[in-house]
Amino acid sequence: MRRSAAWPTTDLSAYDLYLRARGALYPITRERTLDALGLLEQAIAVDRHYGPALSWAAICHMHLVRDGWTEEPETSRRKASDLARQALQVGENDPGILSTPALCWRISARTSVR
Repeated sequence: MRRSAAWPTTDLSAYDLYLRARGALYPITRERTLDALGLLEQAIAVDRHYGPALSWAAICHMHLVRDGWTEEPETSRRKASDLARQALQVGENDPGILSTPALCWRISARTSVR
């Protein structure tokens, strides 16, 4: 009970959506990324301060950019950046959240030179 109380959301439906999204993402394909992103967006709608969901939504947007699966890469880059920033604001010292901006920057830097 102590571990579950430490999770960054108290809403079990948001947590369920987050877990389903994490499971849906792999192996990474366009369809799985979009499915995971949809679940994460639902989790964020339930709890807009849910850092891990914000963080993974940013990662999904960057997968769309990196793999050329979006018709609007700049929009996805901007969404990824905004979501990563929001995750940092609510994520305190969560190492997974702290690494998201670096991952997004790395992917963005590699794809912007194409």
